Amino acid sequence: MYSTFMELINPDQQGNWKELYNEAGLRISGNITNENQFKFEFELDNTPFTCFELLTNIDKRKSWDELVDEISLVEKIDSNTGVFYVKTKPVMIVSSRDSVVLSHKKAMEDGALVQVFRSVDHPKFPVTPKFVRATNGVSGVIFIPIPGNPRKTKVIQISESNPGGWVPAKVKNSGFFFFFFFFFFFFFFIFF
Repeated sequence: MYSTFMELINPDQQGNWKELYNEAGLRISGNITNENQFKFEFELDNTPFTCFELLTNIDKRKSWDELVDEISLVEKIDSNTGVFYVKTKPVMIVSSRDSVVLSHKKAMEDGALVQVFRSVDHPKFPVTPKFVRATNGVSGVIFIPIPGNPRKTKVIQISESNPGGWVPAKVKNSGFFFFFFFFFFFFFFIFF
């Protein structure tokens, strides 16, 4: 999972990505071989640790992500790895979604901090007809220190998501805007 994520953000792999948006310091690219995979790149005016701690701490998640209805640790595998359950609130005509993900956090030797995750099945949270199960392929985020500026962080996020169930065709056909709104907007908004 980690090596797949690192390969996706590798600058030598830029040929796999098509730029979809690049304005105001935010670049969004789509993977040319996977229509459900997007890369978001931007900089934040804070340290990598502060950004990482806020965005990867499940106890703080609901303070900045208005879409999260429920989030909990299902199983702790080790101090950096766990299985988590997330349930979102319904948004307009799109019903609530839930997801179970395996997540791993890692500190790099260069000071970068990484969190990678992907969907998994878990007996404590089987698929239920009460919610639509969303799934994630290998996804994650890396917070990279910017040399010479300790209070600035480069962020690269990979999102490979299938919301499952019914989504209005107009929303589904809007491509990256759908993913930008649901999986990135609240992540990005807290810092600006």
